[in-house]
Amino acid sequence: MDSMSSSRSRASSAPSPNWLSNNHLLIGLLAAVILAILSEAAVLPAATSTVLLRVAALGLVVLLTTSGVYQEDLKTALRRGPHPFLIALLAWCVFAAAIAPYRAHAATELLRILLCAAVYFGAAYGLRGDQLRTAVGVLLLLGSATAVFPFIQFSTRTHDIMGMFGNHENFGSFVVVLLPVAIALAVQNDPAEEKMRLGAQVAVVVLGGALLLARTRSAWIGAAASLLTLTFLFLRFSGPRVKTRSKSHLVSPLLIVTLGFILLIIVGELAPLVSTRAASISRVMDDSSFADRLHRWRSAARMASERPITGWGLGAFPVIQGRWTHQGHDVERVLQEGTGHPNLAHNFWVQWAAETGAVGLALHVAVVAALVLSLLRALPTVASGFRKPLVMGCIATAIGGFVDGIGAPSYNYPGVSSLLWLWMGIGVAASRDVRKNIPALVTARPTTWWMAAAMGTAAALLVIGVGYKARLDGRSQPRGSFSVITVPPGSAQAGTQAVWIAVYQDPSGTPLPTTPGTSWKMTQGRLGSAESVIAVEEFTGVERSGWRGRLLRGSPSVTATATYWDNYSRRYDASATVMVEPGTANGSP
Repeated sequence: MDSMSSSRSRASSAPSPNWLSNNHLLIGLLAAVILAILSEAAVLPAATSTVLLRVAALGLVVLLTTSGVYQEDLKTALRRGPHPFLIALLAWCVFAAAIAPYRAHAATELLRILLCAAVYFGAAYGLRGDQLRTAVGVLLLLGSATAVFPFIQFSTRTHDIMGMFGNHENFGSFVVVLLPVAIALAVQNDPAEEKMRLGAQVAVVVLGGALLLARTRSAWIGAAASLLTLTFLFLRFSGPRVKTRSKSHLVSPLLIVTLGFILLIIVGELAPLVSTRAASISRVMDDSSFADRLHRWRSAARMASERPITGWGLGAFPVIQGRWTHQGHDVERVLQEGTGHPNLAHNFWVQWAAETGAVGLALHVAVVAALVLSLLRALPTVASGFRKPLVMGCIATAIGGFVDGIGAPSYNYPGVSSLLWLWMGIGVAASRDVRKNIPALVTARPTTWWMAAAMGTAAALLVIGVGYKARLDGRSQPRGSFSVITVPPGSAQAGTQAVWIAVYQDPSGTPLPTTPGTSWKMTQGRLGSAESVIAVEEFTGVERSGWRGRLLRGSPSVTATATYWDNYSRRYDASATVMVEPGTANGSP
């Protein structure tokens, strides 16, 4: 008996596992998202960013497979919330990557999607108790610290405030996916959460000021959508304590946040910057940048309508978009040097449709819709205090990110997108009923899935329909003129450098760019030291696609044929021939 009691005593006095081992999944999730955010830093070369993304995605997947975070069987998990749509989306993305014309770009995009899914599942099923509080605190602290950099930029200059991302759109979206949760926690009324509320109030002031500095209109609209969502959720799902007692519990923190925000605008002299940018919203139809966005959106919709079911393949849009937009960089430059915002549609959902087709867009929208509907259904059962406003903030974040994605390219990047999916997973984890040992998310009703599927189908039909309409409009519109000119014209000696230039004029005679997006091929003859597709800018200032090479002896002529597609996806073919005269030795084969 004594030996047994002594062994029990030794067992009970044995040291418990340390904090790191108990929270390794939490650390892994935060590390993966931080690495993804760092991969967007403007100072990093593209190769380093790719390495960070690979480490984040593959490392987190390995961690999830070895952590045993799932406490319910797969059959049960499949019946809950957005998971049927999410699993179908992942399978469709693998298919879209397999049919993509450029495998390296497809693999990078597939890694981003895999990271987002891993972050979501890891947070939804792996975070428990105080881990949620720690995760939220770290994310708000990280966001506030990152938001300080634009204030430093603003103190030294008044333009080009872009944050660590080197782009104000990415930074604006980054703030949008942090601000709703901060607001929800800042205006909560539970006295037991005083420290969290005060910290969230500071975060709201800092993040709100940074959002104004970002000058990103799509982010402002997304933030407005999330704020409206939060207002509805607090009015609809606040506990009876708030409804029956004095509203001071809600008004007081809201007043503190509002006054701090106003003080920041006045003392920080943000008003002139904000008013100038906000005024452009009222005259948006006269804004050249908005007209450019509309052109990109219509072009991406036409691209999607040409392959409406499967799309053009994962990661294909930034490479081949020039055929439809005639903006940005051409295929060869993208493959050699990479690209960024100039080759994006500046609308995540339309670009996603172009790459993955109507099926991919419908599934992606259905995932977000099913998640929001499931969390709304679970919200009445969530205990008041920290969890209920957290779930409200996560719902508002999902809606704000969805709206922001309509006008922003930021969700094509791993940092912003993985952060959004992390909040979605945290919302699922916070909706778990801690009083009962039940899985995350209640079993989805059939109406939830039907409504989510209907929303996804409607989005797909809208995008594909816009693309089809643009192509149909071309049948009733006059065609432009397309031709190829040569320099030198007519004939040249062997060894001479010749250039073929594609020229397009719309029906009114206005010259339009033919680069990027014009395809070339040599139909006869031979060229030496060919530089393939080049950009030629003439005195008109309009960039045109060209093909340059040195004429070789042995062929009587060299012909280049160019193919161009206009803004209605109508095809034009033109060619030009240079006669080759006997030349000097340097032109010999």
